[in-house]
Amino acid sequence: MELRRRKTDSKVTLKKLIYWGVNEGTYKETKDLAMNENYQNYLFLGRIGGIALSVLTIISMLPGLDEYLGRFRYVFAGFALVFLLMALVFRFYVKEHKEALLPLCYLMSALLLILAIVIGPVLDSETLSTTFFIFLFVIALLIVDLPVRLGILFVVASGIFCLAVVVNKRGLTEIHDLINCGIFLLASLIIETRVEERKFEQFRLQRQIEGERDTDGLTTLLTRDAGQRVIERLLENGSVKMASLVMMDLDNFKDINDNYGHPAGDVMLGAVGDMLDRLFRETDILVRFGGDEFMLLLPDISEKEEAKACMEKIREHLANMKMIPGYKQTASFGVAFFPEHGKTFEELFTQADKALYAAKYRGKDNSCIYHENK
Repeated sequence: MELRRRKTDSKVTLKKLIYWGVNEGTYKETKDLAMNENYQNYLFLGRIGGIALSVLTIISMLPGLDEYLGRFRYVFAGFALVFLLMALVFRFYVKEHKEALLPLCYLMSALLLILAIVIGPVLDSETLSTTFFIFLFVIALLIVDLPVRLGILFVVASGIFCLAVVVNKRGLTEIHDLINCGIFLLASLIIETRVEERKFEQFRLQRQIEGERDTDGLTTLLTRDAGQRVIERLLENGSVKMASLVMMDLDNFKDINDNYGHPAGDVMLGAVGDMLDRLFRETDILVRFGGDEFMLLLPDISEKEEAKACMEKIREHLANMKMIPGYKQTASFGVAFFPEHGKTFEELFTQADKALYAAKYRGKDNSCIYHENK
């Protein structure tokens, strides 16, 4: 029992260490926003780093400058090619392989620090090194990740820098570089912890604001604009291979508002939203499209019978709702399949809306697949 408690305590301590400086829940909730910022930052770093180093390579060939910069010429040229190559990797590979993003960000950060060590204590042993310390601060501001991981990179890189100083420098220059490394390492660790903490808090607030903006107040489903954005993104980035887009309209809903008042209508809409949320999967996109209309994107459901089974399930639950005594709520449905009936949101919505119109024309409390209304 005591051994088990110690193991549990060790796991808790390790988790606290891993998420030191950042709330674990906030990190997990906003990791996608952090990764998006990392993608943009390091794509820019690859481009600007490659261009800047290419320019320095050319400048190092100019008369009067080749005496000092000439020793760095091949280093500049080599790293220019590497950074431009990394920019291409970010642009074309990382977009399709998100799991590679963070390791490549750390790889590029390491390359930046290696460049600073090479052009500092390795090739320029006579002067004080400053580039390495500048790059520590740049990386602290550039990457968005757990402070512990970034701290490990800084400590390892600083250790390599100090080793290069001891091997290549002598006298006061060596002492000053070692002292400066300790000071700047400590400062960069403090700064990167504060920066990461603030960035993740900003992401949390951004996610909270987006959630409030994108959530319908009555039904807690997505709003029309938010739902359209999400569905468009899923269709465009290939996350969804096949799906059903369902348009749902509550039949004669105006009668509730006219006969029982708008508060009763609001209660009914809230109950419908809650019912849909309970019936469907987390991967399904549920939208209050407006008024008494709802829109559902159901991934991996592209067969007529499957879609009709989903609509029948909704119809049964609507019939069992007793929000208003003696009142039975029905609904009409229109369905279009992706990619059979359309490859964009606009195409799918147009076809599903036509099918919905056909279902209501048939007498309401009905459903229609797009091709059936032709």
